[in-house]
Amino acid sequence: QSQTRPAGTSGVAINNRVASSLGWYASGSTWSYRKPIIIDHNKVTATTTAIASFPILFSVTDSDLKYTGSGGLVASSTAGDIVFTSSDGTTKLSHEIEYYASTTGQIIAWVRIPSLSGVTDTTIYVYYGSNTTTYQPNPTGVWNSNFKGVWHLSDGTILTTNDSTSNANNLTNHSGVVATGQIGGGINLLGGSDYLVTASAVITGSGNMSYSVWFKSNDTGGPKHVFNINDSPVNNQEMTLGFRGGVNVVFYGPWGSPDSPGTTNYRDNAWHLATVVYDGSTKKLYLDGAQYDSQSASVNIASALTYIGAYGSDPTNSSFNYVGYLDEARIVGTNLGADWITTEYANQSSPSTFYSYGARQVNGRQNSSGVSTPATKLRGGVKFR
Repeated sequence: QSQTRPAGTSGVAINNRVASSLGWYASGSTWSYRKPIIIDHNKVTATTTAIASFPILFSVTDSDLKYTGSGGLVASSTAGDIVFTSSDGTTKLSHEIEYYASTTGQIIAWVRIPSLSGVTDTTIYVYYGSNTTTYQPNPTGVWNSNFKGVWHLSDGTILTTNDSTSNANNLTNHSGVVATGQIGGGINLLGGSDYLVTASAVITGSGNMSYSVWFKSNDTGGPKHVFNINDSPVNNQEMTLGFRGGVNVVFYGPWGSPDSPGTTNYRDNAWHLATVVYDGSTKKLYLDGAQYDSQSASVNIASALTYIGAYGSDPTNSSFNYVGYLDEARIVGTNLGADWITTEYANQSSPSTFYSYGARQVNGRQNSSGVSTPATKLRGGVKFR
């Protein structure tokens, strides 16, 4: 029988017979190695219906994933030969590489899971070590048509203001600087006239929408705008997220709507995930995966630019501009449910406990201790390895 795989462990053996019975990905080339990634269903909030098309964060440092020139097993110095598949071992999954260090084997990737269960563990595979010359990642395939803008912001070295979706809603940076983020790199906005903005409207209308961002700040001033989808400076024509003066007052949704005073200090110089959802009549605010507030609201955006770190009606006004760090900003054209938001926070806040990472398999086999071995072959009736 297969061994039990507690979440957050690595190098866990998988039953030989099970591993060898799976198909082996070989589309257009040959892949020598793979490892299983087992997503812990206890970390997925979906008790009855699985979450569809969920992009998981895969973040590890693994010596196997170093470039061959640095002593690893990845044939491409850009990790272009890495492939992810579903549990059958052969169905390719779309993925985007946000960061790869060829000398250490550190990789930060987003992988689109067609169906993520909260009842049973979900297994996928990462393949590497191929002679392919075709770059395997497919970033726009990770983010389906619901995603209107996805901005990773930086990889810790280079500022990345491009939109990862097929919409090409790229940002223009006004004085923000590269910084360490919650997930790889982020951006530091120092106040003044620091902000980012899109060139055209990312989302319009009066229907379902969601937006989210990781933030880290200890600024107590206000009002400070973190996220502002700005159509005009009048009420009900924009969606926003920010802080009033004082650390415990959060405003979100249409400007002028009631604020949400709380007892928790979210400007405590620690990373927090804020998510705002709107269904056409109700706005909800989630902080760190938990619902924080819910209020009636009405908004109808005709043609709005998206500002990150500033109030769009007066973006160079330093009294309105956010001071602090930001990472992983997104706009989605649907009302993300509580299950999605809770699961997203569990994955992004602690990827190492969201899944377990198994031992290397070579040609579909490994021994009972989890040490990879070549596939057994026969020649002239004699086994050899």
